[in-house]
Amino acid sequence: MQAVAKSMDFVNDLNEILEYCQNNKETVFASNNGQGRFAVMSEETYEELVGKSRIEL
Repeated sequence: MQAVAKSMDFVNDLNEILEYCQNNKETVFASNNGQGRFAVMSEETYEELVGKSRIEL
């Protein structure tokens, strides 16, 4: 099941949302006025998804 949070939840509960992403290895989708806008996931989940490591700039 996808986790969806309103954009205001990100403002009020950012640390809780980030902890959820890290602990559950799930993506949280942010919505604004009922429309999907962003996806937040841990770096580990991202790397599993795209199959590569972060590039240092």
